[in-house]
Amino acid sequence: MRRMEKEFNKNFSIYKKELEKLGELDMEQTEDPKSWARDTIAKYCDLNLDFEGLCLMGLVEITMYYDGTFGLSKECVPFFVNDLVSLQGVIKYFYGTPFELHFRKINKLDFVRYEVSIPEIKANNFRKLEIYIEQMNISLHEIDKHCHYD
Repeated sequence: MRRMEKEFNKNFSIYKKELEKLGELDMEQTEDPKSWARDTIAKYCDLNLDFEGLCLMGLVEITMYYDGTFGLSKECVPFFVNDLVSLQGVIKYFYGTPFELHFRKINKLDFVRYEVSIPEIKANNFRKLEIYIEQMNISLHEIDKHCHYD
């Protein structure tokens, strides 16, 4: 385990520098709350892809593992849609991407409302993570332009 940690720490400054080019990186949350993950998760951070344009819509979670893999998700700060056209738009703009969408109907409201979250997708290397981040960024910007969400 110690060797894996040393190897990760050698590359971490490169990862951090590249992620900061893609958006605003928040390294405050560096420990995962799951106790079983201490030996597998090296770093856990938030990346805001475009705070000016997307605000919290652009906030995604990045997980870096000791085995050299990476995870990208949007679960901690999901977004909500209130009409069918926007729900269809979300599906349309993520169609063809590698991401899985999770929809949860919010009950006990006088109107229709769905929570949309994106579970973690694994990347085998950092370059693949960058590609996934770019795809996520494009999809979220399209939703911002064409859908009603909050």
